[in-house]
Amino acid sequence: MDLDAPTVTHLKKVGKKALFRSTASGKFLGKGFGRAYRVPARKKKYGGVGKDEPVRTSTVRRTLARMMPGTVKPKGLREAEEFVDIVSPLRIDTDRLVWYQGNGLSGHPGALKKVSNTNQHIAHGHGRKDRARAQAVQKEFDEVAAKETGLTRSILGAHQMAVRGQVETVRTMMSPYAEFEDKGAVGAESKIFHSAFGDVKADATSFENMAKLVHNSRETLKWQTASQMLGLGGMDDHVPPVMKAYLAKHKTGHTYDVGTAIDDFEKNYSGPVNTAKTSQAGALDTSETLRATNAGAAAGGRKRAISDARQFRR
Repeated sequence: MDLDAPTVTHLKKVGKKALFRSTASGKFLGKGFGRAYRVPARKKKYGGVGKDEPVRTSTVRRTLARMMPGTVKPKGLREAEEFVDIVSPLRIDTDRLVWYQGNGLSGHPGALKKVSNTNQHIAHGHGRKDRARAQAVQKEFDEVAAKETGLTRSILGAHQMAVRGQVETVRTMMSPYAEFEDKGAVGAESKIFHSAFGDVKADATSFENMAKLVHNSRETLKWQTASQMLGLGGMDDHVPPVMKAYLAKHKTGHTYDVGTAIDDFEKNYSGPVNTAKTSQAGALDTSETLRATNAGAAAGGRKRAISDARQFRR
């Protein structure tokens, strides 16, 4: 357990503090918001680890500007508060975002480095992945904004953006254990330092620990995202039947106990599991939305946005 890791409550406060600072003048100042909204990196043994935002800062900033054009009014500020309260806590430690780019390991800046405790990141493909995710996330908000206004637009739009950002993160920025097992610690760099575990090329245990961390974080995020999709409705056919059944079993009112559902799955599920070497989730185009493609997933005409559950690696 990382005792220095920001809590959900803290991350909500970060978002609100950034919002209030950027509106103190009576107008929304986007430049000031961006600086205050980001979370400083935390020091791990081999380098700093930051927080990736599935709904990135620039997207949040543009969305807030749409809610508060010109002079900030109480109605717009209330919408902005609700929006930030949803998206700000949804941040992922960057040392959990590792993938294979071509024939080598790569990751989000902060995950892998050529030299420990430096900014010499190994981040091949990150820019392209991040831009594509941002476009997809924006499409989700635009879909809501075309039909809704006010608080409904703010709250529903934030939830759909969050879900899509997490879907894209799992699919494109987090390799499953089977892929690590298949490809190993490869890359053009002579050394590859993971921020928490050290040189994964030189030490098999370090590589194994990294692979487990990424894989287990990936599966946890899949289950969390699945529960959010079921709660929103209209995109539930993107959730695999087994995950849907276990989450439904551990639902009270409108709340899913994701941790208990995962524990139940691990202990009691004996059917087939996903063992594929790469992500089996269906790729949505950046012009598509989860709701608009739900019928296709239900009919089996396209793959689901969330792939079948995998066993955790303990």
